[in-house]
Amino acid sequence: RFVHAGDFHLERPPGGLAEVPEHLRVTIGEAPYRAAERVFDTAIKHRVDFLLLAGDVVAPHIAGPRSVVFLNEQFAKLADAGIRVYWAGSPADDFDRWADLWPLPDHVYRFPTDRVERIIHHRAGEPLLQILGSSSGRLSEQRIGRTHGSAFVADGDLFAVAVAHGAVDSDSLARRPIPYWALGGEHARRSLLGGTVTAHYCGSPQGRTPDETGPHGCTLVQVDDERR
Repeated sequence: RFVHAGDFHLERPPGGLAEVPEHLRVTIGEAPYRAAERVFDTAIKHRVDFLLLAGDVVAPHIAGPRSVVFLNEQFAKLADAGIRVYWAGSPADDFDRWADLWPLPDHVYRFPTDRVERIIHHRAGEPLLQILGSSSGRLSEQRIGRTHGSAFVADGDLFAVAVAHGAVDSDSLARRPIPYWALGGEHARRSLLGGTVTAHYCGSPQGRTPDETGPHGCTLVQVDDERR
């Protein structure tokens, strides 16, 4: 069981309003943080094995130090609950620029921008599944399915999950035997493909403009013993 989330955009408060009433200004300014906090609380509430972050979490140079402090606090909450975090960054997250300046605890893993990394997630010392992830660099948006050639390939019999940010080449994804693609980069949640391969955009935790209507939040994924 895991939570798939992304597109927090902590640097971007809701907009599109001609005027904000004085008594709502603080609430609207705090909205991205409160929505993101509910994602972390959901992971703890449902006792998930891990949290997948699929990019566009924060642009630190815009959001400022507060965003770093906030995320460190949320990551610490997950550490206390024994929940790991696997983060596939986007150009906005800009790992190439911030990875060295913002060290993260051991239970939070950033996927590299120059390749697809394969991680084995363990529970109680036993291998549970494999996670394939890659981040987008500041100057290069991914076309998922084509990026890094055939590197998004599961190895062995472990259940496989892929996490990445960017546009999708659906035909390419359908040919790869990875049951769940955790995708980021679209603010509206939607699922692609079907059957043995599911590709899913979790959407943003909240709408940011009057045009972004419909459900927003995160996605809770549970895989049974039959790999459904």
